[in-house]
Amino acid sequence: MSLNAEQQQAVDLTLAHPATSMLVVGGPGSGKTHTLTHTCMGLLREHGVPPADILMVTFTRAAADEMEARMSRVLGHPSGIASGTFHSLAYAHLQNMGKRCHLVAQDALKDAAVRYVLSQDEEEMNGQTFDSEDDRQKARKTGLYALNAALLWREGAATARPTARQQRFLAMYDALKTREGGMDFHDLLLQMEAELDQFHAFKHVLVDEVQDLNPIQLRLLQGLHRRGAQIVAIGDDNQAIYGFRGSNVEHLLQFDTHFAPAQQMVLRNNYRNPAAVVELAQRTIAQIRGRIKREVVVRSSRTDPLEYGVPPSKVVDRIVQHQGTRQFVIARERAQLDAIGQALEERGISFTRRQAPSGIELSALTAVAHLQAGRPELAQP
Repeated sequence: MSLNAEQQQAVDLTLAHPATSMLVVGGPGSGKTHTLTHTCMGLLREHGVPPADILMVTFTRAAADEMEARMSRVLGHPSGIASGTFHSLAYAHLQNMGKRCHLVAQDALKDAAVRYVLSQDEEEMNGQTFDSEDDRQKARKTGLYALNAALLWREGAATARPTARQQRFLAMYDALKTREGGMDFHDLLLQMEAELDQFHAFKHVLVDEVQDLNPIQLRLLQGLHRRGAQIVAIGDDNQAIYGFRGSNVEHLLQFDTHFAPAQQMVLRNNYRNPAAVVELAQRTIAQIRGRIKREVVVRSSRTDPLEYGVPPSKVVDRIVQHQGTRQFVIARERAQLDAIGQALEERGISFTRRQAPSGIELSALTAVAHLQAGRPELAQP
């Protein structure tokens, strides 16, 4: 697949100025990833850059694998570049340094730390801390939130110093981690930052989804930049949704400051979404201040109808229409699934409600209805 004029210009400018960083901004379906992979292939094929001098940083292993697959198809062989998430790269670096890297079961350890602190609270209150099991579960979730906030503070992703209670959760978590004799994902990045001068000096660092950088990831990239790396990043300031993990859209908006000298390209074409979707999205985004202003040109021929505020009865109508096929209903809130379940019952359609299978990332979604032939299953994570 060839590049359009904007994408080609972004690639050409990046290759023509190897000492200048590049930020490519674009919305969904604008070809950001396509542009980044072609930039990498241009470095390899046209400029003869050794694969060992190129690093590709993504936020999921799947994204890294997808980019490698794209390049391999065009090149006719594996690219040979280093690629992966920040955590996987840090882990590989520590292993190459001959250091022991035992990763603990982070989520299980966090849960154990919170449960232990809560059990101490119960002992101090003679078992009168929680009125019900529901209260206990709410306290556990609140405790996990508090522990994660303290860990983000330690990474530099939060300015508020942990409260005394947050410090209790953190101290217990650290104690359990020490007992396990290992490290977690937070430790990996902190250790990499401490030893960045020993990390391989890449000449070109390509970064996917730069709007999702948290402070320590930003500092790692800045460290690589100071050591001579050209930073080439793609992202969308309107898709910054991981603030709860410490990400900050300002890292994208201040790219030219963080990685000076730097240039920027905006990809305006949208090849994925129908015009109605783009129009509604643009009206919504226009109300957000401090974002990169850009016109979006719709290149998709799709004319899917745009519907929102669909009542449960209409959802059930569609379920009935497609009875016998595998279906998924995705909802923002569990209450919406409750309403759909009630509508199914009113129509005499039986279903079961179950927990969503583990290992599936639901991102910001909080509820999923899994509907199969004859008997829908309403599932929630």
